[in-house]
Amino acid sequence: MAVCAIYYAVWIYVLPHYGKYRIRQELVALDDETAKVHRLVKIPLAELDSWDAEHDVLGQKLERSRTSESASENDGHLEEEEAKKDA
Repeated sequence: MAVCAIYYAVWIYVLPHYGKYRIRQELVALDDETAKVHRLVKIPLAELDSWDAEHDVLGQKLERSRTSESASENDGHLEEEEAKKDA
């Protein structure tokens, strides 16, 4: 069991530190879209912020239109609340 823990630590923490990348998981949908698998990918440090912005914690790609719509809806609700406070 200890050998497995050392192997994991080397591949997930030590090598990425010296290789200037991070390991992230990516959710991959198979052809029929009912089965999904996770795959580990190497993300260079320079691209890490954009990767994290485009993917959730599980590695699923975020929908830009959905996030921008919810952001604009939240802005609209804030404007309504501020107008009510001013009145």
